[in-house]
This record gives sequence, structure tokens and C-alpha cells, in this order.
Amino acid sequence: MRPIDIREREDTAPPAVGGSGHHTGGHQWRRIRDVIASRTVSDGSRPVSIDIGAPQVAAETQGVVCGFRIAGVGERWASGTDSLAALYRALLGVADDLAAANRRGARFELLDPADLAFPAPATGTTLRPADPEHTSQSLVAARTLHGADGPYSIIVGRPYPSEDGRYTLCRFHISEHRPAVASGVDGIQALLTAFRMIAGLCDLPADWPVSRLA
Repeated sequence: MRPIDIREREDTAPPAVGGSGHHTGGHQWRRIRDVIASRTVSDGSRPVSIDIGAPQVAAETQGVVCGFRIAGVGERWASGTDSLAALYRALLGVADDLAAANRRGARFELLDPADLAFPAPATGTTLRPADPEHTSQSLVAARTLHGADGPYSIIVGRPYPSEDGRYTLCRFHISEHRPAVASGVDGIQALLTAFRMIAGLCDLPADWPVSRLA
């Protein structure tokens, strides 16, 4: 396994570009173009697709935004102080929207809180092909934290299908540790597994992407 290049310690999110029809904090953004993780779930017998976009720097707010899309609901944007916080808030936003849909009569079967109350993938769901423009080494989020022994960096890679196509993998690297790989049935679960593994390795709270910012 080739290690992720950790020479780039700053936030790796690209700039957000103005557009029409999509708002967060009073600003407008183009539609999600770079999907990094997806899941197809079932509302009863109806398949519903969920997409998570790559975090983008929001120049107007000096923060980062991350788009998420639920078929039949539309696109929304979560914001954070960095790419990790924005990505995690986008995942929380999807879970909140699906729970709200259930209160209005939808029939999503939610998982336990460890998976942010996401519905299980629909039966027979297959992994989407990898985007040829992105490799498994692409970074999607990074942060530097300060511990008892000094600062250390955490970087999270872009989810990608395993060679046999049965799982999705997500590489991550913590300073002074060997690069590691999380896995899941899809990109969303692989990201959540990576967050949980990082929390365990660094003795961080479960919601560390939004509760431990430095």
C-alpha cells in the first residue's frame, strides 16, 4: 500500500465558485460537481440516492462548505471551520433530513447512532465506478491538532472501490502512525469508519470532526 503524501498539511479543499439557486449562510454555490461518496437507500420499495460532495473553500466566509444531495429532496450545503468539519456536518445533515422525512411518513430504516442514523444501503446496491480523474491517494480533508506531545496532523483520503469491487476503502494518516485503511459497504460508511478509527487511535470524542478543532 503506497502511503498518502502528507507533505501538504494545510486544508486541501478547492475554492467554491458562485452560482445560482444554492444557498448556505446567505451565499450561493454551483451545483455539486465532485461527488466523493454515495449511497442508495430504500424508502419502502423506492430507491433513493444520496451523494456527498467534496469540501470547498468558501472565500466569502473564510470557512469551508460541503454539499450533499438526496434524490427527491435536493441539494443543501453544510459549513465548517475546515474541510473535516464541513464534511462531517454534511453527513449529519443527510441523517437529519432522512429522519425528518420519516417523521413525515417516509419509511427509511435507520441504523444505530454509530452510523449517524443512516439507512442501510438498498438490497442489491452495487458500487459506482471510481472517477478516473481521482486516484485513491486524493485528499479530501485534513486538520492539525495539538496533543500532550505537541501538534499532529490527520488527513483523510477519498473513498475508492476495493479491487474486487465488494467494498469501499478510505485511506487516512495520522502523524507518527503508519497509513491505515478503513472500509465500508460504500463511501459514506468508509468515511464514518475512518472517523471512528481515528477517534480510537487518538483518544478523541466520537464527534471529533466538529468538537476538536485544534
